Amino acid sequence: MRSDGLHRAMSRERGPSGVGATLSVVVGILLVAYGVLLSGTSLLAAAWVAAVGVCVVASGLVATAWAGERFGISPRRQRRMSTALGLLGVLFAIAYFLGSGTV
Repeated sequence: MRSDGLHRAMSRERGPSGVGATLSVVVGILLVAYGVLLSGTSLLAAAWVAAVGVCVVASGLVATAWAGERFGISPRRQRRMSTALGLLGVLFAIAYFLGSGTV
């Protein structure tokens, strides 16, 4: 049986994962679906919203232990990639709002 401290140390080695990554993937999928729904109104708006969703999904997937093990990504690099993809999604969202004149 593992001690609690050893289990926590091993969890930290695997990198970020958990509820945040799962929530990010779900929100990203919803954004992509919303982008598909917008395609009947405006293809450009649909593309922007879908791009935000894809960035959010990718951010969540990169943060999982599965991605770290599958692609040999270190926990530090996982955090960096996840943060970068999340920020790219935020930048796409800001560009969408500024470009559409809703702000």
